[in-house]
Amino acid sequence: MYMTIIICVGIGVGLGALLGSTRSCEDGACPLTANPRRGALSGAFLGLLFGGALAGGGLGAAPGVAGGVSAPNEVVQLAPGAVAEEGKTIVYFYADWCAVCRQFKPTLGKVLSSSGDGIAFSQVNVDAMPKVAKQHEVRYLPTTILFENGIERRRFVGAVSEGELNAALS
Repeated sequence: MYMTIIICVGIGVGLGALLGSTRSCEDGACPLTANPRRGALSGAFLGLLFGGALAGGGLGAAPGVAGGVSAPNEVVQLAPGAVAEEGKTIVYFYADWCAVCRQFKPTLGKVLSSSGDGIAFSQVNVDAMPKVAKQHEVRYLPTTILFENGIERRRFVGAVSEGELNAALS
């Protein structure tokens, strides 16, 4: 992954410097053609973006600090097929480095505590359990899925309001 990014940055630097050496920009405001140094820097940035896209979406996420409140109901790790066959289950997909996940977790905890004991709750750390996240086609974080009798009924991507979650559960 990193080798692809390094190669793309190197190509970007070379092409940017080459374009910069043409000095076809008359007023000096063009990032690629003002001078070779600015061309190389702009090319490196474009190469970094292109290499990140080729390598699978970027440089990866920096690990963060785990935080937020724990859900009031018992929290278990979801195993494939662990969604309750009867009743409602909420499955919360998150990552420790995800700031939006940390902000949303207290809202989810409030909804679960006000909904009573009739709802099963599981959470999945996508870094620890990538196969489960892939099985449920989780592409963005946080993702919250409401299952009813083992069937997915609603999917919430990102942080949603307390009212929206309560409406889905009723």
